[in-house]
Amino acid sequence: MAYRDIIKGVDSSKLEAKEKLVPVFSDIIGKTDEDGLFANFIDDTEENLQSITISNFYQKIFDNHIQKKELEEALLIYQSQFNSRKKWLTLMGLLERKIFQLRCIRKPNLAISIQEQKSGENKFKYILVRAQFVTLFDGKKELRMYMKKLEDYTGYKSLEELKQSDEFIKSAYEAMRKEMNEIVKNEGVSLEYILQELKSIKPEEQLAIQFETDAKKKAEDTRRAEYLVRKEKMMSQYNEEQTAEIELHKSNLSKLKNLPVEREKEKQRHKEAMDRIRREKNRK
Repeated sequence: MAYRDIIKGVDSSKLEAKEKLVPVFSDIIGKTDEDGLFANFIDDTEENLQSITISNFYQKIFDNHIQKKELEEALLIYQSQFNSRKKWLTLMGLLERKIFQLRCIRKPNLAISIQEQKSGENKFKYILVRAQFVTLFDGKKELRMYMKKLEDYTGYKSLEELKQSDEFIKSAYEAMRKEMNEIVKNEGVSLEYILQELKSIKPEEQLAIQFETDAKKKAEDTRRAEYLVRKEKMMSQYNEEQTAEIELHKSNLSKLKNLPVEREKEKQRHKEAMDRIRREKNRK
């Protein structure tokens, strides 16, 4: 499953990034099954598994059988776990890019420059407006849009002077927003469509994700319970003086919360006190 499979009937060939457009999900899945970070990771690992056909010297260093079985098993598990959540990851990637689009349209980050073009003996200074954008299929891209020639703006001798005009800046933003909205319209994929597809994920797929979350929580709860049992057992072996020293140590640490040097001194004092009490206890 790839973006092309989720969004059916949209011709991505007709589609053409300061806002920090840093992806979380959307680079994991590619435009096709052969693209994206996941596909690249699988390709790199499978290449590592290929038999080594190099000189005899390096054959002695790189044994074809070292860790091969374990790597193959790990790769199968990795692919299986990924594929069980692939539709969700794909939709989350699309949702992320849709959020990027809305951010770019809401606050376009414009770069305005001059591009000179020659026509016969004449030179014209065309105004070029650029901005970051994100398409659902291809990710980040730079939009480029030509406005009028500088000469067409009567009374302005330079671009810097023109950029002080509120009317010009407003028209540049409006033109870029129009361009962005046109791309979104041509993609034909609404936010509502993505949310609908997310809701349509089969319950068993949702349960698989919940099961993993529950398993992690259960493991953490088990580790916590085992720690408390060990702690209780240890505390039961302490005499009155040791218990009092532990309580004193806790109280001192609490008072020295924002004093790291003093806390280290207190830890050293506590260690020496516990060692002394232990030695006295063993002599009895």
